[in-house]
Amino acid sequence: MKRLAKGAVVALVTVTSLAVVAPLAAYAKNGPLSGLAAPAQVYQAALKAYDQALATIDQTFFTAIATATTDEVAGLKVAKTAADKLVVHTNFLEAKAVAIANRQSALITLGDPPNPPVTFRPIPTP
Repeated sequence: MKRLAKGAVVALVTVTSLAVVAPLAAYAKNGPLSGLAAPAQVYQAALKAYDQALATIDQTFFTAIATATTDEVAGLKVAKTAADKLVVHTNFLEAKAVAIANRQSALITLGDPPNPPVTFRPIPTP
C-alpha cells in the first residue's frame, strides 16, 4: 500500500510539474513578440505536456491495478480458508479503490486540456 501511495504521489508531482513548466518554457522560448506562429507553438507544447501527463496518470493507474491483481492471485493461491480468501479479496478491493481515487485526484489536478489559439480570419466581402 505504501508503494502504491508513493507511486501516486510521484505521478501527481510529475503531472503538476509538466502542466506548469511546459507552457512556461514554451512561452519563454518564443517570447511575446516572436511572430504569428508563437500562439500555435505554445498550444502545441501545452498539448504535448498535457498528453504526456495524461499518459503518466494512466500508466500509474494501470500499474497499480496490475499489482493489486497479481497480489490477489498470489494471495488466493496461498489462502487455505474462506476467511483468508475474504481478507485477500478485501485487500484487492481496497487497493483498487485507492488506485481509482488517486487517478481521479490526478485527473482533477491536471484539469482540462489546453484550448487552441484563436485565429482571426478576415470577413469576406460580397
